[in-house]
Amino acid sequence: AGVGSILLCLINNKKPIIFPRLKQYGEHVDNHQLQLANRLKASGLVFCPSGTRELRDSIRQYYLGGGEQTLSLPHLTEERGSLIKTVNRLLRED
Repeated sequence: AGVGSILLCLINNKKPIIFPRLKQYGEHVDNHQLQLANRLKASGLVFCPSGTRELRDSIRQYYLGGGEQTLSLPHLTEERGSLIKTVNRLLRED
């Protein structure tokens, strides 16, 4: 659930399945990835399963939905498109 990996997916109009690394397991120094994941999940931009059952459901939704339709963002709003363009520009700057 690193921000760079998530942004790369969003720039390419894909809806990633993400797993934040958690402080309680010694995977990270704090839970900033969880905070970001929860915000993006609430916005419908990512799948963020909380366990194996939700992961299985996300994968089933992908396959049953034909794949590309389910994991691609349905349409770009003007705001989302502007965000993606800005991030893309920033990533290409020297």
